[in-house]
Amino acid sequence: MTISDRVWIQLLISDRVVHNLSESLIKLAAAMHQNKDIDLHTGSEGPCLESLTYRSRDHLMTLLQSLCDEMQYDPGRILIHTGNPIETLKSKFNINRCDTAEGWFYGDYLSKINVDHDKKFTHHFGNFVSNSTYPRLLLASYLHKNHGDKTWQTYRRDPCNPGHAVDLDLDKLMFECADKDVLHQVAEFIAHLPIDLEPDLPEHPGVDTDIEGRGNGAMGLTILSWYNKFFCDIVNETFFTGHTFFPTEKTTRPLLSMNPFVVHGPKDFLARLRQLGFKTFSGFWSEEYDKLEGYARCKSIYEVINYISMQDVNKLYEEMKPILEHNRKTLLELDSNKYGSLLARY
Repeated sequence: MTISDRVWIQLLISDRVVHNLSESLIKLAAAMHQNKDIDLHTGSEGPCLESLTYRSRDHLMTLLQSLCDEMQYDPGRILIHTGNPIETLKSKFNINRCDTAEGWFYGDYLSKINVDHDKKFTHHFGNFVSNSTYPRLLLASYLHKNHGDKTWQTYRRDPCNPGHAVDLDLDKLMFECADKDVLHQVAEFIAHLPIDLEPDLPEHPGVDTDIEGRGNGAMGLTILSWYNKFFCDIVNETFFTGHTFFPTEKTTRPLLSMNPFVVHGPKDFLARLRQLGFKTFSGFWSEEYDKLEGYARCKSIYEVINYISMQDVNKLYEEMKPILEHNRKTLLELDSNKYGSLLARY
């Protein structure tokens, strides 16, 4: 079969949401009608395929199987490419787990970035958000209300911009935690948006750097310089729903900058990091939150934030420095073979 006999369809995804679901279903139906094989791509992203939807009832895998049944199309002719190295979907579709973490989570360019590790903490926490999700709203608003003077924070969404407002993820937040106290806290926080410390940064900053290791994006020297001002990074990973592991530059930054971190991500995210050789911080605070998902994970992280807020972070930093040095070294030594060891387990 020649390449012209295959149809390539790109899904636009953030966590559980397929933003171009209707368009993709039309292309899928047309390809089936033309009796062509299908490559369905999640781009460089790593979602849990089973969780993908647009509305709560529109699950992609269910719709895809129904479409195959209606069109009398063999689902084995559909190859789904994903950047989730631990994808375990059991279906009649073929799954290709790809390593798409290079450039986000590891790569030779990281060793070229001249990171200054001269820490002079003025804040306990850092929290940096471009695109909004309901856990990011929860954590950012909690920090703003309860530890605002201890937090170095950005949240680059403008509620007066219709394109930003519609993607705040408020509908999912209200579904997951219909708690009036939480909603009041979030509403108060939204009234202060946007919070932007780098106004010239593109709306969707990349991770590109030049040959000297300089950049002005999500791995740029500006944002990396902030890591000397605060102690602990509150990492809000892109994918947090279902069975997935897809670390991005959000996790890379504290590893490279030698800062401790707390991660809102999918269940067992920290455990997967340890599988790759990194060390986390259960010797300093509870990491029980890593066994939880969604809103429950946020609430558990609140307790960790409260604990850290009461600590002498300069003293704590000196105690954990061997772990932070180990993590930076492990990050710079990470390559496709080591990262690929995760794929080999599934």
